[in-house]
Amino acid sequence: MLQLNQLTGFDAGQAAPPSRSGSQTFNTAGTDTLDVSGLSEIQVTMWAAAGGGWTNGSLRGGGGGFVECKVNVTGISTLAIAIGGGGGIQGTSGNDDNAGAGGGGYSGIFNGSIAFANALAVAGAGGGAGGGNGGGQTDAGGQGGSTTGGDGTTSPADGSNGLGGTPSAGGAGGTNGGEDAGDAGSQLAGGTGGDSTGTLSILGGPGGTNGGGAGGQSSTTQNSGGGGGGGYYGGGGGAGANGPGGGGSSFAHATLASSVTHAGGADGTETAANSGHSDYPGGSVAVGGDNGSGGDGWVKIRWGTDMTI
Repeated sequence: MLQLNQLTGFDAGQAAPPSRSGSQTFNTAGTDTLDVSGLSEIQVTMWAAAGGGWTNGSLRGGGGGFVECKVNVTGISTLAIAIGGGGGIQGTSGNDDNAGAGGGGYSGIFNGSIAFANALAVAGAGGGAGGGNGGGQTDAGGQGGSTTGGDGTTSPADGSNGLGGTPSAGGAGGTNGGEDAGDAGSQLAGGTGGDSTGTLSILGGPGGTNGGGAGGQSSTTQNSGGGGGGGYYGGGGGAGANGPGGGGSSFAHATLASSVTHAGGADGTETAANSGHSDYPGGSVAVGGDNGSGGDGWVKIRWGTDMTI
């Protein structure tokens, strides 16, 4: 656990000076903790991870959502921090692109431990692209965030896309005739993509760390659905026959959070939400996969005079 006295230079036995300030960045997918005992307020700026995707036929992963807010942490001793991992693909050779890509994982901060009931702020992740081999079809994962995640984008529309998570429910899984339906999203988790028809020999892309739904399994001749993105409520998985996953929803606590900004990118693109923000680190952070895994999330916490909102 990172303790604030390690950052500010005062002795552990001393009372924390009221003017203490600092910041910490978390940029490795997984979980961490931060000791905030003695603080009254912190600022969090974060991006969720993105879904995996393919180049063929515009089968891109959805970009990760963005949340920034202040949070009252009076009486809270430890923040649990989740940094989303990008959704994956299974491989790039042969018929690997028949299998749907995994959805990205949410980023968030929680009171004490990571649990839905402990959420203080959560950024929703992008959904994974549906499997496919081109043919002019678009099956891009839905964008993560805002308070409602983006639906997976299909063109032509065929009902196979997973829907985005909402403020109060997971996104519905995609359906497409006799094909295997995608699973609905749930609290903090995206749904798994539906399997293809035929003999299942290709695994779906893995879901990203912190709630990303896995892509469905496929045969060597048929396509499977992409996984939903993790979020406060996760996006639904896409149906078999290349349905893309929906994006996860974002959240800020109704009474403890203030000065809240939510952002989600435009559906059907792999762009990270609010990438023009001064803190955006660039590179692949929260960028949807293009023949590869989606970019990981990123979290920065500030306190004292380092706060900017």
